[in-house]
Amino acid sequence: MSVFAELKRRNVVKVAIAYLIAAWVVAQAAGLLLPAFEAPPWAFRVIVLLLVIGLVISLVIAWLYELTPDGVKRAREVPEEQSIAHITSQKLNFVIIGALALALVTLVTLAFTVAGMTMAPAPPSALAMAGSSLVTLVVVCALALWLGRVPRDAQT
Repeated sequence: MSVFAELKRRNVVKVAIAYLIAAWVVAQAAGLLLPAFEAPPWAFRVIVLLLVIGLVISLVIAWLYELTPDGVKRAREVPEEQSIAHITSQKLNFVIIGALALALVTLVTLAFTVAGMTMAPAPPSALAMAGSSLVTLVVVCALALWLGRVPRDAQT
């Protein structure tokens, strides 16, 4: 089994996608809210650093552990025929879709609030930035759907 296939089987790829989308939303919210609370300039850097550290921790946990009906167990202690990774994978698909929806709402909100804290139309440069971010979200969504597909021979 290749490394990438093992990463997919253990849902590490989907955990990474879900985490990155959620972290992007948190970073966008922090970038918008921290100046409103007159936070020091280093506060945003600390948040981003914590998000990066959290990504590493979540990937390690996704690699080492598997969620089973009996609770969380080490992945190597769960035989492949008793694994419910496919069920967890389906749940992660819903998490990814929810995170993408939240990211889309964040994008639209940012596009209308870049000009100020009102719902006035944003300048063209802000709309272009939102459009490029939307393209990125569409690509991430397509990648998530592609990674979540089940080969025909595995659908038995």
